[in-house]
Amino acid sequence: MQVVDIKSFTVHGLSVRTKNANEMQPATAKIGQLWGDFYQHIIPKLKEASLSYGVYSQYESDFNGEFDVLAGADSASVVDAADREGLDSVVITAG
Repeated sequence: MQVVDIKSFTVHGLSVRTKNANEMQPATAKIGQLWGDFYQHIIPKLKEASLSYGVYSQYESDFNGEFDVLAGADSASVVDAADREGLDSVVITAG
């Protein structure tokens, strides 16, 4: 294993709030559609060779609770700052 230090950065994209129980049922699952929307609406606005991130955050409790999922890219990958308007964001802390 190699330890790598990263600087803080922000991921911008689309997000949903869900829980594991909902993701087990096609009628209530949200994450698949989230990634579909990301590929349809966000990917075309990214620079070539951009990195995409899936960020899970804001956990309510244990595996039974709700959490947020964000499908996005870092600020440097979005071609135009105006394209970031209206997107959700999560700050990845340095570490």
